[in-house]
Amino acid sequence: MHISPPFLPTRAANQTEEAWLALAMTTPASRISNTGAPEGSFPLSNQLLWHNGQHLEGQAGADGQAHARAIADGEVVYVGTPKKSNDDVNDAQNLNPFGEGTSWTDNGCVILRHATHIGAYGQDTTEIVYFSLYMHLSQLASVTGPDKKKRALKAGDKVARKDAIGEAGRIYGHTRQLHVEICFDQDNLTRLIGRVPDWVDATAIPAPTEDGRRDCVFGDIWFYLPATTPTSSNAPTNHLRSPSQSTLGQELWVRMRYASGDCTVESLSVTGQSLGEVPLRNGEYNLYNEASRRHKAMPQTDRASSSLSGWYELLRFGRNLGRSLTERDPLPANVAHWRQIQGPNGQPVWADLNAEGSFKFSDADFLPIQGWNFIDDDTQANDQRCDSPHLKELIADSDTSNAQRLEVVQLATRLGDREVARKLRRMICRFPSEWDQNSISTRYGFLLDLESFKDNPDAWTAQEAHLRALSFTDLPAEYLAADWRVHPAEYIGFLRKCVWLQRKDLKKIFNGIADAYLTQVLDELNRISGKHFLNSTLRQAHFLGQIRQEAGATMAATSENLNYAPSVLKSKFSYYSAHHAEADQDGYEKDARGNITRRADQETIANKAYGGRNGNNQPRDGWLYRGRGLKQVTGRGNYRSFTNDYRGSWSAGWQDFEANPDELLNFPYSLRSAVWFWTANECMNPADDGITDNHIDRVTAKVNAGELGRRQPDNTYRPAADSPALNRRRYAKDAYDHLI
Repeated sequence: MHISPPFLPTRAANQTEEAWLALAMTTPASRISNTGAPEGSFPLSNQLLWHNGQHLEGQAGADGQAHARAIADGEVVYVGTPKKSNDDVNDAQNLNPFGEGTSWTDNGCVILRHATHIGAYGQDTTEIVYFSLYMHLSQLASVTGPDKKKRALKAGDKVARKDAIGEAGRIYGHTRQLHVEICFDQDNLTRLIGRVPDWVDATAIPAPTEDGRRDCVFGDIWFYLPATTPTSSNAPTNHLRSPSQSTLGQELWVRMRYASGDCTVESLSVTGQSLGEVPLRNGEYNLYNEASRRHKAMPQTDRASSSLSGWYELLRFGRNLGRSLTERDPLPANVAHWRQIQGPNGQPVWADLNAEGSFKFSDADFLPIQGWNFIDDDTQANDQRCDSPHLKELIADSDTSNAQRLEVVQLATRLGDREVARKLRRMICRFPSEWDQNSISTRYGFLLDLESFKDNPDAWTAQEAHLRALSFTDLPAEYLAADWRVHPAEYIGFLRKCVWLQRKDLKKIFNGIADAYLTQVLDELNRISGKHFLNSTLRQAHFLGQIRQEAGATMAATSENLNYAPSVLKSKFSYYSAHHAEADQDGYEKDARGNITRRADQETIANKAYGGRNGNNQPRDGWLYRGRGLKQVTGRGNYRSFTNDYRGSWSAGWQDFEANPDELLNFPYSLRSAVWFWTANECMNPADDGITDNHIDRVTAKVNAGELGRRQPDNTYRPAADSPALNRRRYAKDAYDHLI
């Protein structure tokens, strides 16, 4: 899936994902007097009332408006048309809870239904359905209807991620503000987290008894290690399990994070306290080489049951996920996964993360050790007040001698506490919608018992009118049934780690691809991209942009076209740079009108251009091992490496590509070889740095350096005006603009 924040400020060069998201989802500066928390916090607000979502403040565009946008592809299921603002003190939307005078609150509303895939295993694809709601819009977005006329957005319209849905309006007089919420029904929340949502005591998290889900894996990798986990004071050279005299001595959790080329391994206690980190510089970029080293270190008797690809997956995910239970990359059953971690005594130690009794997970498991929890114990389910014992205990002052610690007044003051706010971000809570006008009397009846309303009947009359002006009688039943609510900023930031591509994403980039082929490519690419670190929009954009140039808009050009003019041969290949006469003889000719009168001798060109390169050692190897696949893998050595590195992978129908090079023309090997090339040639390294011309050229240098010309003194390239390298720049940027 791809998801975005509802405001899209310009992203500065080298701005981190975290910094950009914080800017995109800025909370209001104003604070609630009795809580100290930002106005419109999730999941609780003034008087400890349930609050569906989060208030955000948008940045003004050139037109002075803050344009609210769809967070994901979806369908409009409800629209509440905004009322035009006024200064009438008697208008219910002008209720001012902070003092005298009018304080307008806009009541425009849009609800979107989203259906998206987040993973797959075997033949089963995991789809989730959820809703996003945008409230306090001052104006609805204008769209073009089937009759080609402009009109306001309405129910039934399809919207794409990042499409404008309206203008952020006013909340109690504060401009450019938006209430946004994200919610699930029980079944879809279960599919999102991979299990039935249930409360877990954070002070006594039970030890797991099985590995996490396989259908959806993204983000950091997590390990539960039992006290009996073998350890070593030195880096082990034997990568098979063997008796050990030293063990951890106590159970631990370990988080393994790959990011920006590095690997960081953090140890945590069973209640989530960090015990320290061990950084591994270039641990991500060097993973392929480390997998190769460990595979080659296997005893000869175990080599047949091992594979570089199997090792790569173990080091990447902590286990062999495979494509299904029957398709796993070979690894010995007693393989060890040694990593240096911070031990319980505060000293670095080597530990086997694949020890017996260990269990493996990813961020997609929404683990209690990460702070995720589920609130479904409100004793007054139809009351707008929070009466959840679990949530109250989480918020309350830790001093149990404080007799008032669970009283509403004291609990409310805790909402502004930084640590409490951090914990609340990962509480997924079940409670009814605040926008349902039909249940206002039931949900807010308790207000009549408060002193401020008991002695002032007019105050309740004004408050009830205000609530009705900002609510609706005809909300869709499926939205009302989606009563599990998440913290919008936390959810969006977390789910941006899941970059499972959707059909429209590929169709946008490869606009000529046949539908049947698109389905095949999408399924295969999604299943292997997480393994090979195509796990960010930046990396995906570089990868897909390069394929767009190599394989065309149809993604069907899986064999290298060597039909070059003499001038291209001279500039592209070093052999012809030194043999101009042969370039004139082998390249194609054109007449005065530009028509080709003699086609190039492609076999001769391949044998001369690639002879003696990339493992070619026979006279016709240049032609036999010319570029094939979606990344144009070239040379006998590369065909052999692809075969050997991934022998046994995807067990059904694997080939010896050195003996049968034309197999790389066929799907899925055409795609698998492209992903292998990306990994083996460390293309992610320059891809991580950005999406400028220079960054794209640096990736191109690993794919087809001949297109770039000579490197300049400032470490940039100056491709010729007709160089395909210029297309690679354009395609990668186009892909990035679509995916980001």
